[in-house]
Amino acid sequence: MGKQRRGRPTLADVARKAGVSVMTVSNVVNGRSAIVRERTRQRVLRAIDALEYRPHMHARALRLSRSWTVGIMITSRMSDFPAAPWLSKFLAGLSNQPAERGYGLLHHNRDPDKLDEATLLIWSRTDGLVLLISGSTTRRHEILKRLKGLNRPLIVVQEPSPPGGELDIAVVRQDDAGGGATLAHHLMNEGAKRLVFTRPVTEWPAMRERTRGIMLVIRKTPGASLTVIQSDDESYSAVERAVLAEIQTNGVADVFIGTNESIAYAM
Repeated sequence: MGKQRRGRPTLADVARKAGVSVMTVSNVVNGRSAIVRERTRQRVLRAIDALEYRPHMHARALRLSRSWTVGIMITSRMSDFPAAPWLSKFLAGLSNQPAERGYGLLHHNRDPDKLDEATLLIWSRTDGLVLLISGSTTRRHEILKRLKGLNRPLIVVQEPSPPGGELDIAVVRQDDAGGGATLAHHLMNEGAKRLVFTRPVTEWPAMRERTRGIMLVIRKTPGASLTVIQSDDESYSAVERAVLAEIQTNGVADVFIGTNESIAYAM
């Protein structure tokens, strides 16, 4: 008979090899190193490497009431929205950083009017949610209040006006209004007066803030104007139709501004 295959290493195997108790190994594996002497911790880590020990994540999750996953929910009516250049970079960073700490990433792009069908919210138990939400301020606040009922930590990206009250929600955002104002100042200094801002029909708070920043400068510049046009989506053909319609109606503007990379590429 051939040699019987040995099962995966256990905490007890690591403890025997390191010459410590199972509880000591558990403390090291679960990040409670502050109560373990550094010399002992290093001995346990060497035993883990030698045995190629890997925690049983399902059992660990049940024991600690944690899933070791982070979810990201994007509310968009565009099924291919996550393929946008800037968002793919964002998702890569959001995946890589938690992975270094033993977490996985669950991603779901969902129509904001169909959240009841979102499997990430119905079936998946995550330790926290990152949210990128489209729509009007009222609609975004409704979604946030609803998701807060899941009793999970929430981080909202690009939200300029988070709801107040008792909603404990973290917000990560850049100064989109300031960026729009800086861009407008630059264009005014270059002699541009008539600006056209091209954006998709879907309302994103970051886009609205950029428009607001541009308008702050436009209002203070004699003879300057800003026209906002909308494309059906961010595809090349949709943006081209919107821009050509504007040119046919009002002529060629001094500057056409794309609200993001996808639209800028199309122009």
